[in-house]
Amino acid sequence: MVERVRIVQDVLERPLVLENPSSYVTFAHSTMPEEEFVARMAAEADCGLLLDVNNVYVSSFNHDLDPEAFLRALPPERIVQFHLAGHSDYGTHLIDTHDDHVIDPVWKLYQLAHQRTGGASTLLEWDARIPPFPVLHAEVLKPSATWARPSPSPARGPPPGAPAGDPAGCSSLRGAPPPAPRPAGGGVRPGRPSHPPVPPEGPQLDVVQQWFQAVITHPEGVPGGLGSEEAQRRLPIGPGELAT
Repeated sequence: MVERVRIVQDVLERPLVLENPSSYVTFAHSTMPEEEFVARMAAEADCGLLLDVNNVYVSSFNHDLDPEAFLRALPPERIVQFHLAGHSDYGTHLIDTHDDHVIDPVWKLYQLAHQRTGGASTLLEWDARIPPFPVLHAEVLKPSATWARPSPSPARGPPPGAPAGDPAGCSSLRGAPPPAPRPAGGGVRPGRPSHPPVPPEGPQLDVVQQWFQAVITHPEGVPGGLGSEEAQRRLPIGPGELAT
């Protein structure tokens, strides 16, 4: 994994920023906890991290982990962006559906992450069951209220040598300059081709996630789940189609 990240960064001459996923099943045998793997990968590959705080909470709930311990195990100097989102609570497990408000425990985790890093750009994801704009806008403004709370621990500043305009130090990870600013009045950055918007295709994200839940939680396992009535009602596809 580390070698592949290095190869891609060397080809692009830019640092990668990799995100921690939400997970619903674990390996039968594992020699390393996920947070240690992510931390070591970032250090050895010299890449950045996109910390999805909701994913930390979802995975920790699903696998009986301590989400604060997960956050504290990650190198704060590597974190260059945060993601926040809502999820669906099914009692025994959580699904990262991006279709509701961010819950209070996730906001508290975000506050801890913000304190440890000194702050980074934050993206709120809301991809399905999107509410009226005033509701969405109020949710987007919540991070600034989180920043304003007293910080019990000192926040870090930019990494040594981080260029101006790059407070998280992402471009300094591989010694690459920050991206060129966008031209006045919009448009693409110099050297980037303009592409027409791609129309959405396929099922909505929440439908795919509901299908996935039906498959992985089936009493007969994944093979039984793929052919189950619940899964077929969500997405009428079979194992052969998945292989293609």
